[in-house]
Amino acid sequence: MKLVGTDIYLRFLEESDATAKLELNLRNRAFFETYLTTRSEDFYTTEYQVNSIKSSIAKMEQDAEYVFGVFLTSTDALIGIVSLTEVMRGP
Repeated sequence: MKLVGTDIYLRFLEESDATAKLELNLRNRAFFETYLTTRSEDFYTTEYQVNSIKSSIAKMEQDAEYVFGVFLTSTDALIGIVSLTEVMRGP
């Protein structure tokens, strides 16, 4: 699934996005840690990011969570992540 806008597009993250996800987190580490709890050093590894994406894919298959990468249309660079979590179906 890919949602395309003028300058950006959204698509589900794939394992192949792990390096770009790591780079995004490293570039924005100081900013993110201002608002989030401090993360362990393991978080800042490719292996952790691969496992995080695998976990998100499993939750998507269970219809419980959806994680989208935000990419620039012009370069395909990952510039953000948007998550829809705690999906509840039914009444």
